[in-house]
Amino acid sequence: VLNPHARAFREDEQRITPYINVDEFRQIYKKYGYDLATFKDKTTLSYVAPISPSLWILMIDSNVYKDNIRRRYPAVEGCISEQTQEWIETCALEAKEKGAQLITVMHHNILDHSQLLNKGFTLENNEELLAVFKKHQILLNFSGHIHVQDITVDDEKPYPSYDVASGALSVY
Repeated sequence: VLNPHARAFREDEQRITPYINVDEFRQIYKKYGYDLATFKDKTTLSYVAPISPSLWILMIDSNVYKDNIRRRYPAVEGCISEQTQEWIETCALEAKEKGAQLITVMHHNILDHSQLLNKGFTLENNEELLAVFKKHQILLNFSGHIHVQDITVDDEKPYPSYDVASGALSVY
């Protein structure tokens, strides 16, 4: 999204390709969650997709792309704004009221998976979001960005928080 370094690949050739905007992203991925969304964040691409009455997937847009074009390079760090954190809390309360468990998915890691690779990979404000997760008993997050297969835990009582990182299919 708004990536001035967007590229297309065909065989051994790499070429510059037009980047997409937020609306185009929603359109491209509508069949993969947006058309199932029961709640959408007004400030990001975040949304909630119910998998069943008792399990909801909270897709969190952790990317920071709004200034990419002005800066002329894509940001790699991730951050969750205060408004989106408030939206997450609203979704968590709604899930609890409906008897559903939330599992979150985001691009950036909420916990460090490596002592060497965490700056730019782990959310810049991960402690704030982790506090929201613990408050609402959101115990499991799936992430990527670091492109390793790893599970890490913040086992602070009473609610441990797990972050499961996985590589992209393109890495395979």
